[in-house]
Amino acid sequence: MNSTVTRALKHLASSSEVSLLPAGPENDASARTWLANAIAELPARERLALALCYEEGLACEEMAVVLGMAADEAEQLHTRALSHLASRIADNEKRRDDLT
Repeated sequence: MNSTVTRALKHLASSSEVSLLPAGPENDASARTWLANAIAELPARERLALALCYEEGLACEEMAVVLGMAADEAEQLHTRALSHLASRIADNEKRRDDLT
């Protein structure tokens, strides 16, 4: 799960304007823990899609074979998982902003 968290965190950081936590090495462990918890709360199929992509390095076509679905469905599943995580990040940002 740790490599899934690390790779998903890198993907989200590179594709999103929302920052999970303030920059700095002191926050890396907090960000990983927070993201690991967010991933754990995803539906099982979405967690599996992230694991297949970021741990196993499978492309959507390969994920589709493993999951027994069409490639476009696997891509939608992966996109939905990332969207749910991005939404959680945005909610976390908003809560942090409300506290300051």
